[in-house]
Amino acid sequence: MTKKPIEPNKKIFIEKYISFNEISYSCNKISLDYFLSWIKENVPFDATDVTLSLNEEYSDYDGNLIGCHIQIGYKILIDNPRHEKEMEKYRKKMVKWKNQQTK
Repeated sequence: MTKKPIEPNKKIFIEKYISFNEISYSCNKISLDYFLSWIKENVPFDATDVTLSLNEEYSDYDGNLIGCHIQIGYKILIDNPRHEKEMEKYRKKMVKWKNQQTK
């Protein structure tokens, strides 16, 4: 017996990333107030699973640090653009599954 098909979701989560590049390389400091206001302006209000990471870039030539930036990752919920096509496949699989159940 095959498993019952799973109905596709109308909404899906997608991951997005933005980078904060406004770090002074001479002192490597930023104002917390400035940073938090930048996040509020750039990360959507309904974003979930917000993460911060510090990414450093090194030269391939001599291995010296070229620069660094803070990367902010988050997930947002959007309408599934493939929902109609997935529903067609789901309906076909359901008919096939129901026929197998009646045998």
